[in-house]
Amino acid sequence: MTELTDLDDFLKQNVNGYLFADLEAMKAITLKPGEVVGAVGYPLLMATFAGIELLGTLVSTSPFSNKDGRRYFSSFWTEYLYKDAPQRDMGEPVYELARHGLMHLYAVKCNITVTKGEPDKHLRQDKSNNVIYIDSVQLADDLMSSYTNHVRPLLTKTDGSTMAQRLTEMRKWYAEKTKEPVESWSKTLPYYVIPLLTVPQSGKCSTESPASSGSALPLKK
Repeated sequence: MTELTDLDDFLKQNVNGYLFADLEAMKAITLKPGEVVGAVGYPLLMATFAGIELLGTLVSTSPFSNKDGRRYFSSFWTEYLYKDAPQRDMGEPVYELARHGLMHLYAVKCNITVTKGEPDKHLRQDKSNNVIYIDSVQLADDLMSSYTNHVRPLLTKTDGSTMAQRLTEMRKWYAEKTKEPVESWSKTLPYYVIPLLTVPQSGKCSTESPASSGSALPLKK
């Protein structure tokens, strides 16, 4: 399998498959009667933030570093997501005030209000109360559009090789980072985990795991 084919498979499974499918599923959830907050607005925003950072990592022209998440997020926001829009310079404050708060404490910092399905408020400030709005649906839509219109076309250019290299570097780093804990868990888990047994048509027992319901970064053997 060539690196470009591997990259294309990763994008189809992890971006189109897991990420965008989950974004669409969360977009469709609405508030129940009598409720005024919720409807997975925060999880939708968190998944979108992760997607921005992932794509920013893949399109980066410099080697992968796990310490450059802020730069990957901000550069993708500026150069791809809102390149020609008034919101172009909002990537840094959004990363600091919304992304950090949600990912670590499930709360946004400062006077930020997360809406869902109110596109007219998206990334606008209400000066009467100094509130900045982020619409989770609109940001998800903008990310998916940016991917389709600006990222996918890179695969047919020399940028595709660069993206493939970033993916290889990411996998290498995660493989090295998780090697020790995985080896440690493999010694400990059998004492606490009961294997999931399945009985195939042959009648012989198997301990094969079912397909994952979530996404993990596939590591090449």
